[in-house]
Amino acid sequence: MTIKLKKFKDLISKNGLFSDGNWIESKDQNPDGSVRLIQLADIGVGKFIDKSNRFMTEERANDLNCTYLVEGDILVARMPDPIGRACIFPQVQQKCVTVVDICIIRPDSDQIDTRWLMHLINSKHFNNQVLQYVTGTTRQRISRGNLAKLDVEVPPLDEQKRIAAILDKADAIRRKRQQAIKLADDFLRSVFLDMFGDPVTNPKGWEVKKFSDLGNWASGGTPSRSVSGYFEGEINWFSARELNHRYLNESVEKITDEALSKSAAKIFPAGSMLVGMYDTAAFKISILNVASASNQACANIIPNEKIDIEWFFSFIEFSKETYLRQRRGVRQQNLNLGMIKDFDLPLPPKTEQEKFVKLAHKTMQMKERNYSSLSNSLDSFNSLSQKAFAGDL
Repeated sequence: MTIKLKKFKDLISKNGLFSDGNWIESKDQNPDGSVRLIQLADIGVGKFIDKSNRFMTEERANDLNCTYLVEGDILVARMPDPIGRACIFPQVQQKCVTVVDICIIRPDSDQIDTRWLMHLINSKHFNNQVLQYVTGTTRQRISRGNLAKLDVEVPPLDEQKRIAAILDKADAIRRKRQQAIKLADDFLRSVFLDMFGDPVTNPKGWEVKKFSDLGNWASGGTPSRSVSGYFEGEINWFSARELNHRYLNESVEKITDEALSKSAAKIFPAGSMLVGMYDTAAFKISILNVASASNQACANIIPNEKIDIEWFFSFIEFSKETYLRQRRGVRQQNLNLGMIKDFDLPLPPKTEQEKFVKLAHKTMQMKERNYSSLSNSLDSFNSLSQKAFAGDL
């Protein structure tokens, strides 16, 4: 089998297309227009997300000499996150154009298989090259010019199609696992709303309580960084950025007993819940599986007899946007302990909470099995991708 080394730009023939999107400003947009504006938020890794909802008139698009997308175009995001992610533009019922930070690739179909090229662009092998040519500090990007000169090993077209078919199958398995996890979340949300009604409008007329009525609240603290020995202990010490899972077991950093005694940090018991307060971590939540401390960016509630902490976790998950709108700040939008304690919530009887929690536990067990399967399928896909673009598949 003959493998040819080419520059990326050489994968597109004279009949193809390799260009940036269109420079479109806010003044060019019109919500009543018929031309949809595809944005960075629409570009996933191997998937068109179909998220944005901005438009312009066809007349304005023609005035700006915009490039209209066609089914099968590869769209490459020139900005994070991550830089260089690519997807294939699907068939749609309306005319579409893109913003300038999306690169449009329309390869020569007689030489290049579109799906092979998309998988190549999303591969770690290719991304390592992309990262060498990223420019900018606060707004990192890769230019089309730099993308054009990256090296690509190009197998014959039949081999490209074979590789794409294998990766497509592996990717389909991965996406089915992701869909199963999402369906479990959607199911829980649906059951919660059916049992307790909308938390904002409280149609079932549950008694309204303050968060402060639900248990003992406190915030954490940070030992002095000038004493390095404080962070060489065995006591879990969580930061708000670690509140990414329903349960917490092991922290990134651990502190000593002396660090506890000489700072505002304190031990919170297993079964209590940490709540993020600052900026992007605001209202991130996790339940402690083991007694642990936290930094001052986390609040903690030790629940009393009125609340099941698992129910409270789900309540916040399904209604957090309502509370986040009450954040304060200009450069950073934050919550504080006083604000959180003063929040209202409709509180059903503990027996009703426990009914939901029992069902939630069964659903969570299903999710954990799917997470495990997803992890395995991700490993499998990444391994296949690595072999495919190293010539070993």
